Amino acid sequence: MRASVLAAVALASSSALADVSIAQFPLAEHPAGDYERAAREFETGDKAEATCLFYRGQYRFRVHLAARPDLPPSGDPALMASLNDVLGRTINEWAGGDPDVWVDAMECALDWVQANDDPFTPKAKFASAHEASADGLAGLVETVRSSKEEIRAERAARGLENR
Repeated sequence: MRASVLAAVALASSSALADVSIAQFPLAEHPAGDYERAAREFETGDKAEATCLFYRGQYRFRVHLAARPDLPPSGDPALMASLNDVLGRTINEWAGGDPDVWVDAMECALDWVQANDDPFTPKAKFASAHEASADGLAGLVETVRSSKEEIRAERAARGLENR
């Protein structure tokens, strides 16, 4: 799977990532680095931590895009869409198998948001983007929390694992 994530990154035409391996970006830099770390963590077996990293990356990427609405659609917006398609599908399919673990992982990301600033898109400069993204993630947490039985039933009907 990691090769797929890195391939999606390579195919996306992002000026921020054009000639640099995503693995070289520290957390303080591009939010796509969180997706790469999530893919690595998912492969090594700590899937709950990978899910937290994925949602942290998704939060940070949503903030980045909201704060910079004039980015070319073929750049970072396309990169995020590719990463969500490749990695997000895998992680969300696993996480949905246990809605409690899914909620815990998203709350882990929200805890990080509360305790940390994002140097790539600082809270002081882009407060409304941070607030909107945090509200969106908190809303997803509540949706999953209040729909556990429906999620399990839908997964069973589709032949997906419930843990």
